[in-house]
Amino acid sequence: MRINELAFGSEYLIEKGYSHQIIEKLEPSSCLVYRIRKGDEEEAIIKLPNFNWLSKNKDYRKAYFDTLNQIKTEKIILKRMAGLEGIPEFLDFYEKDESILTYVKNIFLYQIPQKNGANLLLKSFIPGDMMGNGEKINDESNKIRLQNIVESLHHEGFIRLELKPKNIIISFDGKPNLIDLGFALTKKDLSMDDFERYKQQDRIRLDRLIY
Repeated sequence: MRINELAFGSEYLIEKGYSHQIIEKLEPSSCLVYRIRKGDEEEAIIKLPNFNWLSKNKDYRKAYFDTLNQIKTEKIILKRMAGLEGIPEFLDFYEKDESILTYVKNIFLYQIPQKNGANLLLKSFIPGDMMGNGEKINDESNKIRLQNIVESLHHEGFIRLELKPKNIIISFDGKPNLIDLGFALTKKDLSMDDFERYKQQDRIRLDRLIY
């Protein structure tokens, strides 16, 4: 598949110089995640809504907005935590608003969104391997690196919750990186008690990975 075959964002990506063949589709759920190449060297990740998956969902409207919120949450986190070691680098965000939802007498009619009616997140690709189930991070500097990522998320008002091996990439130089941040909960959507409780859950899950 080439970029100009994508349902959304192809012209934007080509303008940015990502005109080479898509290398790999990484994830098939509510978001499509592709690894792409710019020129001969630079690689990046595209994340955008999976319209085929959404159109088959019984509660299409909720699934669609959940997906957009996931992409926007990851954008906010990556921008706010720019420069922090161990998370992807934010590259760009493309937003094109179009009317995609139709109401008749306040009754929602299921409608497939227009090709341009969505968001696209562009972030750096971290080469490496997914952390294996049951694998532990033993190196002290790598433990501190992961702890710093999680505590930085909490400081910025986010709860990761899904701290598990499949969301950690061990780069080829042996360093852990936390990815797929769009599912994070935000402090503004939680009570203070819940936020503190979820922070503790994050720390417990992290301890299982590093001790």
